[in-house]
Amino acid sequence: MTAIVGHGGSGSTQRKMPLSFGQRRLWIAEQVAPGSLAYTTPVLLRWRGEMRVEVLRSCLDAVVERHEVLRTAFVTELGVPTQLVGEFRGADVQVVDCRGDGAAGVDQAIRAELERPFDLARGPLFRARVIVEADDAGVLLVNMHHIVTDGWSGAVLQDELVALYPVLAAGGVSPLPELPLQYADFAVSQRESLTPERRRVVEDYWRERLAGAPAYTSLPYDRDPSGVESREGSTFSFSLDPAVMGGVRALARDENATSFMVLLAAYKVVLSKLTGETDVVVTTSVAGRNDVGLDGLIGFFVNNIVLRTDLSGEPGFREVVRRVRHTVLDAQDHQDLPFDMLVSAIRPPRRPQQTPFLQTAFVHQPESIAEYHIGDVAVRPIPAPLTPAPLDLTFSFFEDVGLEIQINYRVDLFKPDTIRHLGEQFSATLRAGLEGQDD
Repeated sequence: MTAIVGHGGSGSTQRKMPLSFGQRRLWIAEQVAPGSLAYTTPVLLRWRGEMRVEVLRSCLDAVVERHEVLRTAFVTELGVPTQLVGEFRGADVQVVDCRGDGAAGVDQAIRAELERPFDLARGPLFRARVIVEADDAGVLLVNMHHIVTDGWSGAVLQDELVALYPVLAAGGVSPLPELPLQYADFAVSQRESLTPERRRVVEDYWRERLAGAPAYTSLPYDRDPSGVESREGSTFSFSLDPAVMGGVRALARDENATSFMVLLAAYKVVLSKLTGETDVVVTTSVAGRNDVGLDGLIGFFVNNIVLRTDLSGEPGFREVVRRVRHTVLDAQDHQDLPFDMLVSAIRPPRRPQQTPFLQTAFVHQPESIAEYHIGDVAVRPIPAPLTPAPLDLTFSFFEDVGLEIQINYRVDLFKPDTIRHLGEQFSATLRAGLEGQDD
């Protein structure tokens, strides 16, 4: 990517900017299904301790003032969507007092917010609810539309709250340095970087790479997906113990690979067994932050890349890891083609209610799931009770000493028992692969 030029600072005046390629894809999805909750992207933090609510509100104000994208709306001019960066007038923060209502009251308050759709044209696309459960306990719910955030951004948000809270609580001013770039600067640079010449190169690569590839994966559906519009989801979670993760990391070191590649290899083996196919296609998300100046920004940077691996010839697990490694590295070198342009270049057959290459994804999530502190207050991320499912089936893994895996799935397509069995198959396949590695 070419050097990104920033206008500097958070600013206070309105400005109109083009959408990034990823934002344009989500904007189109919103036009097709207005008010859909599929792209609701919440961050939920449960706290224990004496949280000063007025200080927390000031911290959230500081985050929204700092990141223009959190006060951006998406308007249409002559049929063309445009980012309208608004002036800072304070974050949308509401305090919900649930003291005396118990866990049911807190859950109801969370659900009430998560069931509210976003209006991309009017905003706000950042809403915070400070849910007070007791004098020393509560939940912070920050609800955002995916068009202004991603998983990495959730970690940025939490890092900034950690930095801001103790300083503002002591009566100080924000310790955070001025941002050299804003998300809209990235949107402009992204368009400049994908020159006609570069676009031809990456389109030619993906046409060759995906020639003849199955555009739709035959997942173990309990219901035909072609007639199902609902994106209501649920999540099944399970863990792998540290010993298994030790084996994953050891194999990754031996093969100059990553834990992601080893875990993806196990998932591809499972899919191959379930479908009887050796041409296995899985999508993953890449961070899309190819400039160090983007690391501290909140925004929607991620792009989907398609990972096609040939598992013919009955390869052993170590060989599968090698093939997956080659697939991943090659795809990463050509990640700058936006997913919707990739699909347009390939021109796969279309099916109702399905997007080519986007039935299932395997994703490494950067968010922390461990407890940490904001000032003197203990904070722990918690899952949302309402979980939309943008894809039919998504494996997400959170790596620490051990490993937590979350399977997000569309409840109208899969029964809970089917998903639980899939998790068991994944665990068994991974363990067997690590125990029976071939050279």
